Amino acid sequence: MPQLKKGDSVHIETLNEDGELLEDVDGKNKVRVRVNEIKMTLDVTGLKKIEQPADHTKVIHKYSGKRVDQLGKGIGSELDLRGLDSEQAIEKTDQYLNSALESDWDEVRIVHGKGTGTLRKRINEFLARDKRVEEKRLGKWGEGDTGVTVVKLRK
Repeated sequence: MPQLKKGDSVHIETLNEDGELLEDVDGKNKVRVRVNEIKMTLDVTGLKKIEQPADHTKVIHKYSGKRVDQLGKGIGSELDLRGLDSEQAIEKTDQYLNSALESDWDEVRIVHGKGTGTLRKRINEFLARDKRVEEKRLGKWGEGDTGVTVVKLRK
């Protein structure tokens, strides 16, 4: 079996799902894996390395400068950022916008919550500078009100 290392794409047999290895195995029995947006600790014996698809591309994450996998897997039309700090929320939003465009969404909802308004302010500042965003607005009554920003994506 090939040696698993941080960043590898793996198939989790017990869940019949694919995920990303978040740490090197280095003789450990259990490792952290991310499946979609969920992080979990799993037994190494249930993981199999999978090769990247031929159209796999690496891009530089425009906010953090880190390399990011863009596989274009289907995603939902809503991103929930509640509970994250501003830096984490901006990084997740940046990644999410790439995925939303690849999934052909015209409009997405970013849930930042109402709270103190700090997260809403930082996310809206980020979106105002982002070339992928055609327009943005706060949610209307029944859409999440000021706890949601609705984003129309540029095609």
